Amino acid sequence: SVAESWSDSSGLQYFAIGTDILDFTTSSTENERWHFISYTLIDPSYVNLSIVDANSGALVRTLFQGGQFSGPCSFVWDGVDNWGDPRLGGNYRVTLYDTSCYINSASGLPANVVFKEASFHHEYNPYINYTPGDVNNNGTINITDVSYLIAYVYKGGPRPQPYICVGDVNASGSVQILDVTYLTNYLYKNGPDLLDGCQIAP
Repeated sequence: SVAESWSDSSGLQYFAIGTDILDFTTSSTENERWHFISYTLIDPSYVNLSIVDANSGALVRTLFQGGQFSGPCSFVWDGVDNWGDPRLGGNYRVTLYDTSCYINSASGLPANVVFKEASFHHEYNPYINYTPGDVNNNGTINITDVSYLIAYVYKGGPRPQPYICVGDVNASGSVQILDVTYLTNYLYKNGPDLLDGCQIAP
């Protein structure tokens, strides 16, 4: 759900009410572990973008606080708080305060203050007990993993186990034919070490 509000303005600023922020959106990965926030600023502003606990209202993470130029902005919340500790699964809100850099000459206050928020669910879902590249989850990395990955990418075979990101050995954010090539080079051509696709934001 999305809610928004803004302060009263007057004079020439009136036409801009509600338009200081456009395209405010939030989205999450399928497992609700990573969360993406984006918006567009019409004017340069002082911005406070935060994650708060939906139940208690307590601040969890400040994603950004400071001045921003006009244009598109995007941020990722990786599920940790301001101290770097993972947050448990539950309901959260992203809040966005946009304070205009322009001052109302009569009051001496910012000409416009826009507030927006969106609710979302976060799932505490750390990936454990896996080895990047061991897509069949048998405890070793060998030619059978290459065959398994080919079957998944080209033939609709079973997904990598125990998590699909185990097959993202080049850490690109998705599992595709380039991962097959990367895994083959690692096994047979002294290629670079396998990367951990489970630890990046898709």
